[in-house]
Amino acid sequence: MGSKQKRGDSWFITVSLGRNPKTGKYDRYTETVRGSAREANDRIAELEDQIAKNRFTKPSTMTVKELFLFWLKEVVKPTKAPKTYNWYEMNFRVHIDPAIGHIPLKDLTSIEIQRMYNQMMKTPVNRTEKNIDDMTDEERKALKPRSRASGNGVHRTLRAGLEYARRKKWIRENPTSDVDPPFMSLKEMSAKRRVLKAGEATTFLDSTRDEREYPLYLAALTTAMRQGELLGLQLPYVDLDEMTIFVCQVLETDQDGSNPRIVDVPKTDNSYRYIRMTKAPCSRN
Repeated sequence: MGSKQKRGDSWFITVSLGRNPKTGKYDRYTETVRGSAREANDRIAELEDQIAKNRFTKPSTMTVKELFLFWLKEVVKPTKAPKTYNWYEMNFRVHIDPAIGHIPLKDLTSIEIQRMYNQMMKTPVNRTEKNIDDMTDEERKALKPRSRASGNGVHRTLRAGLEYARRKKWIRENPTSDVDPPFMSLKEMSAKRRVLKAGEATTFLDSTRDEREYPLYLAALTTAMRQGELLGLQLPYVDLDEMTIFVCQVLETDQDGSNPRIVDVPKTDNSYRYIRMTKAPCSRN
């Protein structure tokens, strides 16, 4: 039978794991439950049910860093596009690891995550080799503030990695669900992503009709294809009789824009698709 003990605003619970066949002694599992006495009792009942059905697994002892190194190498890299992997890896290496990488996964809470987000948004972007603490006041003022889009990217990376840990039952809950992430406001999003109105799109197409890139502009405005998909599109995948485009490859580059290459793996499996055209972006000639 499990037991609980009040400790501040939480409960310290203990359940028996049965007799250890190697030592002959009874093993116990302890856990802190934040909430009411009823929630503590419910957790005890849940654990005892898992133990009775031989489904109980002790929480992982790995750190946040160990989780992300495994997740990036064994989960993200084999299944995602190289650019997606590089984006996740950069967010982890630059922001997540220095702030919370040392924390054991089972001890990570929304408090540490919120502190990381707050500190990250207070720190300006420094692309120089000089430490911010060693800069003059004028040099600090010249640094640009960090964008909320950058902060949101870190949140998405952390949430995805911790969600993998939750599915593996290495943690009970994903602590990112209880934080206030640095999301962009609607005003910031609209300023960042300028969308052409119908009349503007028509005017733009009319003014570029004789340009070499006109088929690219037309496809971009009428198919909603991603940039890499558009730049990787080749004539064999355009069916002018059926008026369809088969999306099966993308153009990728290194992070600095160099080394362009065609990759026959779009962003996700759902990215392989046929798109019906309203206008032919090119002729048979």
